[in-house]
Amino acid sequence: MKLILKSILLSTFMAFSLLSGAQPIKKIRINPDYARGATVSEIFDSVTYIPLETTKESTFGSINNLQVSKHYFTFYDSDTKSIYIFDKKANLREN
Repeated sequence: MKLILKSILLSTFMAFSLLSGAQPIKKIRINPDYARGATVSEIFDSVTYIPLETTKESTFGSINNLQVSKHYFTFYDSDTKSIYIFDKKANLREN
């Protein structure tokens, strides 16, 4: 039941993110057979590092399906079977 509720919450959140003018998702696929070394500055214009809140409640394993909206980072962790929502200040939001 808890997983169903979290799934509904994530779906609703994603729908509002799309309606609020969130940027389209860009998927980058790098074929290891053809990959060449490069520096970050050769690939990206800018990089912002945001260390997420680290608490017992915010510990996660494997990030799947990362969604970035104007105000939140949302992802599913297949290890803990949980949905995590962090605000842009890196604080874990209550699920």
